[in-house]
Amino acid sequence: MKRRILCVGVCAALLLGLCSCSGAVSPAESAAPLAITTTAAAPTTATTTVAAAVTTATTTTAAIPQASASGAPISLAQGGTAQLDAALRSYPGQVSVGYYALDSGAEYTYNPARRYNAASLMKAPFCLYILQQASAGQCNLDKQLQYTEKFVSKGTGKLKNLPVGGWYSIRTLVEYAIRYSDNAALRMLRDEFGTAGFMAYAGQLGIPDPKVIGLITNATVTVEEALIYMRAIHRFMQEDPNGALLRQYMTSTANPMIVSTRQYPVVRKYGWADKAFHDMAIIEAPRPYVLVILTDHEDGTDADFAMFRQISGLFERVTP
Repeated sequence: MKRRILCVGVCAALLLGLCSCSGAVSPAESAAPLAITTTAAAPTTATTTVAAAVTTATTTTAAIPQASASGAPISLAQGGTAQLDAALRSYPGQVSVGYYALDSGAEYTYNPARRYNAASLMKAPFCLYILQQASAGQCNLDKQLQYTEKFVSKGTGKLKNLPVGGWYSIRTLVEYAIRYSDNAALRMLRDEFGTAGFMAYAGQLGIPDPKVIGLITNATVTVEEALIYMRAIHRFMQEDPNGALLRQYMTSTANPMIVSTRQYPVVRKYGWADKAFHDMAIIEAPRPYVLVILTDHEDGTDADFAMFRQISGLFERVTP
């Protein structure tokens, strides 16, 4: 597998002033406002919806280059989209980003037309569908399903390390699919619920072509679709009795790619496979927002994680 080396320090220093990199030294934080050229041409793949106000953030440091929310606030209403476009354009490979302010509806997308292998991202909306079915009285979360040979998977998860033949509740399998990105748990849930109902549900949420879900394990996704799923997850957590359960699982997942430099809770589901290194999250700030980062990276190097931290910090400076 060919590994990518991201020039994180150069990208950030030249375009954002977020950090500088010299050996293992922690990044220096820039507090000077960045020039925003309102007439700068944005990439043809970027679309925006105007936001209203901004706030200033605090700083943080790390052993490897890491973004912070320090520096000039970025307002989508004052030409800040050109700044965001330039920053995201600096990263190698394919990168797509979506931002949605949950209180105001302000939205920004970069490279939104790009479609990616969804990898394990789809486990979150599929489990959302199952919990919604439980809330509607259509399934019993305590129902026991047997882990048999046909569900064994060599991918991520806990069940692969447990004896075949055990019985697990739907509730436990949903937890494993979210918290541990368990492929065997997903297979068992898919065997129980199928995919037709989930496709119909995705269409009701606003997914333009639910057929891209396929068998879930071979789904594809864009940032705009990921934003739709995460907004639905947010509504469910706010309104449904099972929402607290979903939030519990999604705030305790591994591989923190999207982060909050201000230490706000992050409700997330990541995906990591061949040509797929993704995260989609709700950042529970006082004014909460959704952030989605999709890439065709796959190696998960320190530089890859640092890129996600930099982008996280960049968008923590954007508030409606």
